[in-house]
Parts: sequence; C-alpha cells; structure tokens
Amino acid sequence: MNKVFEDEFMDIQSGIIALCMEALDIANQHVDKVFAYCCNEEHLKSFNVFFEVGGQIVRAEKVIKDDQLGMQLLEMATKDICKFDDLGSQYDRPIPKEIKMYFDANTGRFNAEYKYEQVCFPEEGRDTVDVFEDWIKEMKNKT
Repeated sequence: MNKVFEDEFMDIQSGIIALCMEALDIANQHVDKVFAYCCNEEHLKSFNVFFEVGGQIVRAEKVIKDDQLGMQLLEMATKDICKFDDLGSQYDRPIPKEIKMYFDANTGRFNAEYKYEQVCFPEEGRDTVDVFEDWIKEMKNKT
C-alpha cells in the first residue's frame, strides 16, 4: 500500500516524539507526558520540548540533565521540521507554521494542534521563545 500525505505527515511527527522518548531513555528518565513544539515558518525552524512528571510541568533541562544530549535532541528535531516542507512540496499541500504535539507516555495517546498562520513576529519582538514560554504557562495553569 502506498503512503499518502497524512501517513507521511504523521510519520514525521512520530519521529520527533520518538527522538524525545529516546533522549529520555538515554537519560534514564520517565515522564507522564511530552509536549513538543515545532515552529516551521518560512525562514525560521525551531523545536523545543517540556514534560509533565507527577502532575507537574517540568522544563526539559530538569529532566534531561546532560546538556549535550539535550542539544542533540533539539538539533535533530529541528532538522526533522524541515521534512515537513519537503513533504508539502511533494504533495503540493500546505504545512502548518506551528505544531504543538502532546504525547501521553503512559497510554501512548497522541494529539496535536496546528496553526497555518504566522505565529512569530520578530519585528514586534515576538519570537519562538515567547510562544513556547506562553505554552508552558498555559499548561502549568491547566495542571
């Protein structure tokens, strides 16, 4: 059976979550949830991640304490974001500019939210760090 756009799109997302889980495994850490952020704007590719552990929202550096491992995760996942553009070109389909992925490590349940409009406005002083920090605050308020 040939893969279709949706299958390949999901494969890229799954690969990013798998990178996060592999880093956690290497760090010998268990988390309840993974929150992965992808920014895929025209000239800006960015990835970041945070976790839920025991009902608390925790930044990646508190869980993945090895700086080198943490940087490798960020670099590899950022490279994977470029795959979305290739996929969009291949199928002539729009690609989200922002993807917020939620993965429940205990149940294997995955969910994602997508935005197709620009989310970062450097000329207004709003970049991926601001968007990511807002998401962390939002999730902290929900827990």
